[in-house]
Amino acid sequence: MSTKNFRHGKIRIQSGDVVPLEKNAEFTEGDFSWSFSKDIKQILDRGKLKELRKGDEQAVEWSFSAKFVDKTLYRTLDQAIFDGHTETITGLVGGALNDPVSTTYPYEQNSFTIDDAGFTKLAIDAVPAVDGDYSEDTGAIDREDAIVASTFQVLMPAADTDLEVTYDAVGGSTRDLELGACGDDVKTLAIFLDIYDPCDPNAVVETYELRHAAVNEISFEEGDDFDTLSFSGFALIRRPIVTP
Repeated sequence: MSTKNFRHGKIRIQSGDVVPLEKNAEFTEGDFSWSFSKDIKQILDRGKLKELRKGDEQAVEWSFSAKFVDKTLYRTLDQAIFDGHTETITGLVGGALNDPVSTTYPYEQNSFTIDDAGFTKLAIDAVPAVDGDYSEDTGAIDREDAIVASTFQVLMPAADTDLEVTYDAVGGSTRDLELGACGDDVKTLAIFLDIYDPCDPNAVVETYELRHAAVNEISFEEGDDFDTLSFSGFALIRRPIVTP
């Protein structure tokens, strides 16, 4: 078991997409611990110890607790939702109904908006009939219990072919799921803890890296100035990577 205490730092959470989504949140008074073990099989011969053999691989167990101001961090940890993602969608057909239009990442239902002026959001699946009308397409529940969609429809004004959009993106797993998986594998994230120099809040002196990490317990305590968030889980690695 290893334990570290951090005065001030930043947590970075990345999805497993080709271009990863990233959530950043600064923290204070952080505590990080991890443990790993080797499964050793005892081989007996008529009651006497004969040899030791390597057993099954074991995942790293880890936990982290800190004070945060960002109130949406738990959604990233719990459902791999990265809030407030923005992107520019190009190549649309002006003066026509564009249906369906795909976003780069899937999005959480009801979070999609078009940032350009003059556009009006309709109910889910409503067919736009006036220039500037748009609607989300119906989503489905993913393995983390979020309702997720990946397309929308919009009636573009004439000669208008680009859109600025914002949505809460849903990240993919950092681990390749087995071909033909039934969808019951949990998503894994890459988690980085950047620790700041006590005398220079802009200088990172250490980074702790957990690849292929799955969160299995989250505890949330709300306060006036900050929230205390504790979370723990497993990681499909031998030990955290520490970069001084």
